[in-house]
Amino acid sequence: MSNKRGLSTIIITMILILISLVAIGVFWVVVNNLIKGGTEDINLGRLTFSAEINRVLVDNSSNNMSILVKRNSGEGNVTKMKFIFYSENDNEIITQDINLEQFAQKNFVFHLETNVTNITRISIAPVLGSGKGEENVGNVLDTYEI
Repeated sequence: MSNKRGLSTIIITMILILISLVAIGVFWVVVNNLIKGGTEDINLGRLTFSAEINRVLVDNSSNNMSILVKRNSGEGNVTKMKFIFYSENDNEIITQDINLEQFAQKNFVFHLETNVTNITRISIAPVLGSGKGEENVGNVLDTYEI
């Protein structure tokens, strides 16, 4: 009888060790997926990319706006730029594809649905590409008061 007690103690110890290892494995898989999933949205370009609105020209007769944007220093895979036009009644957002190197300038011309005389300010926000082909909209970089 005493031999059977010794074996049952060893078996219970082995089962407890096995359950502990399985629990650690499950915990690691969950934590590892959370860590990898959370880092996909982190993009250094979102923090370092910088651009500004240098000039805005308004053509009341054709309801067009011409906006000169300058990219400053900073990294980031910027694929598009969102232009937000604020008026007294509503906002209009237009997304433009861009290919703007550091310290380069580009002129964007927009024909707006909103009457250009009602526009009070314009903001720009970058759209940054991630390594997986997803696009993330960055913070507003600059606002131009009219």
